Amino acid sequence: TVAKLNDEELVVIARVFGMTGRTLPDLAARLCSEAGLATVVVTLGARGALAVRSDGELAVSPGFVVELNDPCGSGDAFAAAFVASVEEGLSLGTALTRANALGALVATQAGATQVVTVTEVEELIRTGRRAPLPDLALRGQSR
Repeated sequence: TVAKLNDEELVVIARVFGMTGRTLPDLAARLCSEAGLATVVVTLGARGALAVRSDGELAVSPGFVVELNDPCGSGDAFAAAFVASVEEGLSLGTALTRANALGALVATQAGATQVVTVTEVEELIRTGRRAPLPDLALRGQSR
């Protein structure tokens, strides 16, 4: 079972259930363990995403720098690409990178239903500019 949420949602859920941690991966790992999940994926907006598996594996993928047009549908695209990549047997890091790329490309277009090709995703992965690695420390929240 996979849970996908954003960083703000993770902090709220952690607070509600009394979970503590010093970093977002700490909280994601606690949620994974306490909720009996296989994987917790945390999106970080333009900064990228992270994922933690129940076996402790952690992957962090910086976002792609693109010109934002309309973010509608980018989260759904991210989730679809992540699940499809995991089902293909790709690594957690590769799944996050593909998901970040598709989500970013969707955000460059007007509306959520424009076609994005696999070739466009692969090209962005190959040549796109990446955001810096995100800071995953919590700032006085849920410690």
